[in-house]
Amino acid sequence: MSCSGLAKLLIGVFLGVAILASAGVGAGYYFFTQMSIIPSPPVFSEERPKKPTSPAKSSPTATKKAPAPLVSPKTEPIPKESAPPKLEPGAYQARITWREGLILREKPSSDANAITSIPYNQKIAVIKESDDKLWQQVRIEETNQEGWIRAGNIEKTD
Repeated sequence: MSCSGLAKLLIGVFLGVAILASAGVGAGYYFFTQMSIIPSPPVFSEERPKKPTSPAKSSPTATKKAPAPLVSPKTEPIPKESAPPKLEPGAYQARITWREGLILREKPSSDANAITSIPYNQKIAVIKESDDKLWQQVRIEETNQEGWIRAGNIEKTD
């Protein structure tokens, strides 16, 4: 074999290895970037906004009725908004600091059923911690739902 034939062989092998290596790196980069995208938090059926019902359109020939009286003798007083429940001893106010939000669970376990999701910066009341300090029992202030979240994803507020 001549020197030019040997040089062609070495250059060909080198270019083949370089092409295969760059294809492998490109494929790895593509899959890494696809796997590093943070998914949106889950939306449970209870959280979906309800579609407003459209009022029935009245025909232009319909006669107008007199408006109903604002106060009837049998009306009950409208209840005032209830004050937020008092915190138990040892409980404190906090907010969610995990950017993707947290999942509120029935029990302090990753396998427990999810109740709802709690968005970032949501105010909560921390009621207690699990014995192993990995989970915290919380109450969402707006809905008074109680459940368990993973510890370490909140910030205590005043």
